[in-house]
Amino acid sequence: MSATNQKNIFIDTEQYHGSDNSVKLLFPSQTLVVPQGFGMKLSLQQFTMKKSFYNINDNNNKFYLYDSTTQGYTEIVITKGNYYKMGNADTEAGSLLLAIKLALSTKGITSTITYFDNTQKIHLSTAFPSTKYFVFFQIPPLRQSTLPANVSASGYFSDCAEIFGAISNQQEPVGDPIAGFDRVPNEYISVYPASLFSMENLRILVNLGSTSLTQSHSSDSFISQLPEPPASPCFQ
Repeated sequence: MSATNQKNIFIDTEQYHGSDNSVKLLFPSQTLVVPQGFGMKLSLQQFTMKKSFYNINDNNNKFYLYDSTTQGYTEIVITKGNYYKMGNADTEAGSLLLAIKLALSTKGITSTITYFDNTQKIHLSTAFPSTKYFVFFQIPPLRQSTLPANVSASGYFSDCAEIFGAISNQQEPVGDPIAGFDRVPNEYISVYPASLFSMENLRILVNLGSTSLTQSHSSDSFISQLPEPPASPCFQ
């Protein structure tokens, strides 16, 4: 399909923040005329966003040690901040591995943590009985009924599994939760490649409906919607 007319529209979200921290896009009041039998196509040409959040933050810094004997959880919290390297050993200053080791130590857990560049997987060694293992939750609020004891709201709906390359529980457990890591004696290993970030891309969905911009925590996506067009033309 060839284009007969093109127009660039600049939309600045800086001034449209609401009290709930959501953003509403106000579509410019320019007249867009589409003749009968023609279609309109909206294409994003450029998107710029300031990174004003830590790569390890309240949305991805909590996981749990689970004891199947007592059915109890111990919450482990990684210190929030920007970590620019995974580190190959847990002794490297400024590395995420060191931050994980320190988080475990605050709960009395002694560990050795390594990261392998070729597999991009974390190996966490500690002496636990088979009844204890690490658990990750990624349960959206609409699927939640009651928080388990010692589990926080931000830990129950967290992207921490993406940091570790672990399996997350995405439904409330019936009985024991799913273990996050592959396990060999005294060692827990990432199932998938680990990552310094849990938000690696933005998805922008343009919908010719209401005027709003929201962030979806579960999929880390930005959804923008534009005002309703005139009823007669066909829009794509």
